Amino acid sequence: MVKVKLKTGQTEILFTNLPKEIATPEELKQLYGERWKIETDYDRLKTNYTSKNSAEED
Repeated sequence: MVKVKLKTGQTEILFTNLPKEIATPEELKQLYGERWKIETDYDRLKTNYTSKNSAEED
């Protein structure tokens, strides 16, 4: 568990199984941010694809 400070001033808790020697809290914050972008883009694509296929079936 790693606590990081966001630009908004809020503290976010990240859960990881990486040892402290592998990545600093700042590196983890950056990696989680990048992964979150990928996850949300994937979700948008999946939702759009599902909606489009659903409309074609009607």
